[in-house]
Amino acid sequence: LIETVLNVNIANPLLSIYITNLSDKPTFIDNTILHTSKRINGDDKFTVPHPKGMFPRKLESRESYKHEYSTTSIYSQVLKNLDPTETIKAIVTTTTGKSYKSNKFTVQHIVGHMEVATNLNAKETP
Repeated sequence: LIETVLNVNIANPLLSIYITNLSDKPTFIDNTILHTSKRINGDDKFTVPHPKGMFPRKLESRESYKHEYSTTSIYSQVLKNLDPTETIKAIVTTTTGKSYKSNKFTVQHIVGHMEVATNLNAKETP
C-alpha cells in the first residue's frame, strides 16, 4: 500500500509517500520513482537522488515508511516541464521486482500547495 500526500508547511511543501508492508513477511523497498503522464526529453520516469544507503530498505510486516520529496526540487527538475493538467504518481519497487503505484496528482494541484506555502511565508516575513 502506498499513499501520496501533499503536506504544506511554512518552509517548504513536501510530497510525502507513505509505504506500508501489508504482507505477513518482510519486504525490501528497492526504490521510489516519479512517473509523469507526459514524456520529458523522452523519459516519463524520474528518480530523485537519495542519500547513500537509504535503499534498499527493509519493511517488516505491517511496518510503514514515509519518504518525502521537496516540491521545490521536483518543480525545478520535472514539474516546470509539464502542463498544469498533466499528472505525476509515485512508483515503489521492491527487490523482488514488484512495483506499486500511488494515486495521481495534477501539476496544478502540487503547484497550488507550493503557492499556499509561498503566501504563508510572505505573511510570516516582517
